[in-house]
Amino acid sequence: MVCSACGAEAAVGARFCASCGQSLLILDDERRVVTVLFADIVGFTTLSEHLDPELVKNLVDRCFNRLAQDVTAFGGRVDKIIGDAMVALFGAPVAHEDDAERAVRAALRMQETVCAEVEAIGHDVEIRIAVNTGEVLVGAMGAAGSVTAMGDVVNTASRLQEAAGAGEVVVGPATYAATHRTIAYEARGLIAAKGRGEPVETWRAISPVLPPGYRARREGVHLVGRDHEMGILQHAVQTSITHQRALLVLLLGDVGLGKSRLSDEVASRAAADHRAVVREGRCVPYGEANVWWPVADALRGALGLEEGDDRERALETLRQQVATTLAAGQDEADPAEVERTAEGLLAMMGYDPLVEGDAAAVRHHAARALSTYSEATARRRPLVLQISDLHFADDVVLHLIDDVFERIHHLPVVVLVTARSILLERWNPRPGRHNSLVFHLDPLDLEGTGQLLEALSGGPVAEEVTAAFHDRSGGNPFYVEELVALLDGPDAPSAPSRLTRAAAFPEALPDTLRGLVAARLDDLAPSVRSVLQDAAVLGSRGTMEALGRMAAQLERGVDVDDAVGQLVNDEIMRLDGDRWAFRSDMVREVAYQTITKVDRAVRHFGIAWFMESHVAAEQPRPVWVADQLAHHYAEAATLARDIGALGSTTKFPPDLDDRAIRWLVEVARRAQRDLALPTAKRHYGKVIELLGPDLDSRAADAFPVLLERASLAVDLWDVDAAERDVEEAMRLAGLAGDAAGAANALVVRGTIEHRGGDSNAAIATLTEAAEAFVALRDPAGSARALRERSLVEILNGRMDEAELSARDALGAFVEADDRAGQGWAHQSLAWISFVSGRGNDAALHAQEAVDRFEELDDQRGLAWSWGVMGWVRFQQGRVDEAELLAEETIVEAQQLGDPWAVAMTRLLLASIRLWSGHPAATVELASESLASFDALADSYGRGLSSSVLGRALVMSGQVQQGLDLLHRASYPAAASGRGRGPAGGQVARQTLFATSIQLGQPDLAADVAEELLPIAADGHPDASAALGLHALQEGDLALAAAHLFRDESASATANLAASRALVAAFTGRGDVPAQIEMVEGRDGATYLDRSLTAMARAVEVLRHPTVDPDGADRSRSSALAGLERSRAEIEATGDVVARAVTGLVGAHLS
Repeated sequence: MVCSACGAEAAVGARFCASCGQSLLILDDERRVVTVLFADIVGFTTLSEHLDPELVKNLVDRCFNRLAQDVTAFGGRVDKIIGDAMVALFGAPVAHEDDAERAVRAALRMQETVCAEVEAIGHDVEIRIAVNTGEVLVGAMGAAGSVTAMGDVVNTASRLQEAAGAGEVVVGPATYAATHRTIAYEARGLIAAKGRGEPVETWRAISPVLPPGYRARREGVHLVGRDHEMGILQHAVQTSITHQRALLVLLLGDVGLGKSRLSDEVASRAAADHRAVVREGRCVPYGEANVWWPVADALRGALGLEEGDDRERALETLRQQVATTLAAGQDEADPAEVERTAEGLLAMMGYDPLVEGDAAAVRHHAARALSTYSEATARRRPLVLQISDLHFADDVVLHLIDDVFERIHHLPVVVLVTARSILLERWNPRPGRHNSLVFHLDPLDLEGTGQLLEALSGGPVAEEVTAAFHDRSGGNPFYVEELVALLDGPDAPSAPSRLTRAAAFPEALPDTLRGLVAARLDDLAPSVRSVLQDAAVLGSRGTMEALGRMAAQLERGVDVDDAVGQLVNDEIMRLDGDRWAFRSDMVREVAYQTITKVDRAVRHFGIAWFMESHVAAEQPRPVWVADQLAHHYAEAATLARDIGALGSTTKFPPDLDDRAIRWLVEVARRAQRDLALPTAKRHYGKVIELLGPDLDSRAADAFPVLLERASLAVDLWDVDAAERDVEEAMRLAGLAGDAAGAANALVVRGTIEHRGGDSNAAIATLTEAAEAFVALRDPAGSARALRERSLVEILNGRMDEAELSARDALGAFVEADDRAGQGWAHQSLAWISFVSGRGNDAALHAQEAVDRFEELDDQRGLAWSWGVMGWVRFQQGRVDEAELLAEETIVEAQQLGDPWAVAMTRLLLASIRLWSGHPAATVELASESLASFDALADSYGRGLSSSVLGRALVMSGQVQQGLDLLHRASYPAAASGRGRGPAGGQVARQTLFATSIQLGQPDLAADVAEELLPIAADGHPDASAALGLHALQEGDLALAAAHLFRDESASATANLAASRALVAAFTGRGDVPAQIEMVEGRDGATYLDRSLTAMARAVEVLRHPTVDPDGADRSRSSALAGLERSRAEIEATGDVVARAVTGLVGAHLS
């Protein structure tokens, strides 16, 4: 066989020319990341004018031959020579990890070669060179039959070469980014490359600054040589099992550092030493059957479920397994508990629930079922659950881990999680009563690398070989394994001698993972490589049957079993029975990226078509089908669009986009149901891409999707994205002539306007929406708009308007027989009643809401309603109940991923701490709440949090800081003066007024008294109490009595009764002992109320001494004792202001 590129003889069966690297086989087109070197001889025209053509030809030949040797020496290949220009490729057909660096080094060497040639030939010759990196299509041209690279990268390299100076090497952005740590550069700035719309940033290569192959070591570690790490982890596991306390181990590190192998070893030791039950699940980056996949993957085998089981069969299997597990140590498990647990686990396995319910309910039941099953398993034997690659998991799985640990913290359950460090950017494990260990893995040292090489080779390895591998791999275990596997082949010598040979020729070895993987794929036989690429399209794992069907459909003519066997031997794949899996997702990604877009699209479509034709029609339909169909159809449709007319119209059906859209919408709705909101939003985004770019032509299809995505963006607090989507949805609804759709869009727009801080616009928009629904005779739509309007009015202090809106919404929901809507309307009315001081009404409405949501098993509605009930109980003085509700609600809110509800419930806990006299704890909780509301740009929550935090700061002794915060919150810039509600500073002003009274400085907020008068007139007892005490401090006893005794027939709060007792002691109006007795009989009385009654007793003694001297003494002693008890109670709190006031009163009385 003779190489067509260089004419060298090649061995029979060789794939590449040993001389120049030219492919000796007819290759399919492939996509590759390559580095293109474009060189041009400067002065060629001048030479041609003065020299004989034959001499010019010989000079150019001589020059190019020397330059070609430079290219080959650095691992590149001359692609073509066109006149006085040369094009060389690095990365095709053979890839190295450092192809960009090799190309720049080769270019610099070529400049040296030309300088040497000038002296030899006696003529002035210079070259200019450009180097550019990016993706190209590598394949044979039909007409010429030669293999070449095509793409913008090649064209740009040509343009950059034209802009380079004689004797220069100029590189583009991607080349610079890949090599700037090893090559010194000088910035050249932007070059307006001919034929490109945008200028290109360029740099001039100066010289190498590090020797070839040098790399900074990556962080990473492997199990071999990790005795210290194993010791720590084994001790943690033993502690967990011995003390019956759950353990979360988070193993973090970059790809290839041996996280999974370390986890495997820890689990294996736990099984051997403690008879632990081990279950393993793995997260995958796409194509999941359901969001719970890693947990389902771990439990499926243990639960006895088989692929393809229908719902009934799966449920019956689960019932049997769960009953056996839960019955451990009992005659029989509780049938109801068995059923609940089986149904919950069934949903986690991806089967649709028997009754469609709220997404939060599905998640709640799944978490409860997993906890129950895990608890029962762990009571029999310790349980170890391994979850690999958690960084790929949906947020739902992350929340599930947190939720389950809250329930099983008292059991010997160990969860071993592996992930890349980027996981910490979006998830920090929730602290709790379980043990937790976060472990960042480090690289192997030289000794550890030697141990790994010996394990891989099966024999001793020389020190210099170990050093070479260690230097080349940087201690990354996967790199070491890949280096060894790269040397394996059909004619390879024994393992130890391979390693010796590798040490002798270190320059031939790639340095990093991508180069290793690409080089290994290049070494595969074409038939094996095609099967590998088919597997890459299918996903990270799959069945031999699917791989065989795909090969048959594409008429491969390949023995798939043999090909997979070869891939297993090459340590690229694993095979477990009928199921194969890639050993590394990086291998799969590189294999996938080499396939042309046309071939990717064909394969994705073929997979989807087969599933839809043969699997989707099954009854019941397997739960994973929708996700797979959505993924493969969407990929096929997107790729077909990228290809254009030549690729799509001749190969794909005209309804390809519609097929993808259908399945994407289905999986998006499922993700919404499971509260996997980012996933749902991503799916809807894909639908919009497939409907575009001309959405006007498909307005009726596009606007509902945009509206769904806008609603998700609102729930995710992405107001800008929601606003863009809803405006486009409204425009398209108008084009489609869909009045109902336009009305729904108005509801979403109103919510967005409120989130954006424009309450007036929100109310106007929601009013317009309600009227539109009335015109459409749609009571449910009108109710939704009215209920949203009531929320806006509540949060802006417009309570009368809010109550009318909420009552109208309730009536419309009743008319529409919408039970969930009724629950939300009652929830709004409960909050309105609470803010208006009507505690009994608030409790009744909150209970109505709870009843509706419990009936529907709506966890989100329940969480909000119990949260309101907590505030109501706090207002009623039933503080213990309020605290219990708050603690339960905040857990639910966290599980639901509702940041506003979490912040509001945390504020309730802060208020309870303040009421209890613990200002330091209040400061911490209220600060967290304020930070959350600031992040959400929520002025209502910001106003409430600032009020609680400001008063807590004052009470803790940080008086000026607290007063400054209250002053800022009292007059927010957005309110333009005295606004209503918390957002307008009203609550902060009232808090400042109360704080000024506590400090004994009534002039600090005297102007707020006028604002409180109508509130007190409406029957708010705390407002009356504040006004009365303020007047008392101002010395106006008559006004104080008028405020406090405005309506003596109404039931008084503890605060009002205590204030009346003090004023009665000064004025003689009212029965002081009766008021004191009323305070002492109230559950909701605070330490401050009791301090007021103690002072009232003291004043009473001073003003009305008894005639009997002995009696007078006893009265004074009793008053002093009461003050002492009050002082002791206050001393136990952190309220330094109350301590000072009580001390002064006691000193005065003494």
